[in-house]
Amino acid sequence: MAEEPEPLKGISESLARLSHVLEAQAAMNWAYRGNLERLQITLARMTPEQLRELSTAAAMLSSAADDVLAEKGRMTP
Repeated sequence: MAEEPEPLKGISESLARLSHVLEAQAAMNWAYRGNLERLQITLARMTPEQLRELSTAAAMLSSAADDVLAEKGRMTP
């Protein structure tokens, strides 16, 4: 297969990154809504690298949300 011209290669890479972001957003959406069946389907389509990245981001989100929640708890009379 012939190498893609540079502009097309850049577009292809950008579209692939966008696709991964949208898949991660879909997974978070199903998790947020508590739809475990759809969450599993979405996760099953991801590569191991995507799953590692999503897991890391989810842990960071969980930690940050807990920190903010704790702070809000201290602010409430």
